[in-house]
Amino acid sequence: METKTKDNTFCKIKVTVQYQVDPAEVYKSFYALQDPRAQIEAYVHDSIRGTVPGIMLDDLFVSKAKIAKSIMEELNADMASTGYGIKTVLIVDIDPDAKVKVGSFPFHH
Repeated sequence: METKTKDNTFCKIKVTVQYQVDPAEVYKSFYALQDPRAQIEAYVHDSIRGTVPGIMLDDLFVSKAKIAKSIMEELNADMASTGYGIKTVLIVDIDPDAKVKVGSFPFHH
């Protein structure tokens, strides 16, 4: 998903989520959500939108594990009533806007 950091830099963040149905909650998991993947994705987007805009771009790279842990905790709390458990959340990639990668100012010889 695309989001903006505290220093107004747009970046794309790729997140992977590993989840599974709780064997004791199969009935609930079948009837609680029509599209669990879409619901999990929506929760991830909400979590990122609530977290990343408060972090500077440089700190974002350092905070990947902390952000992933926060997303996982929020997801487990949100999904607890649906019969799904979140096993892992990883921030796989942070891709800043192309202007940031090459610099905002032209290079002169």
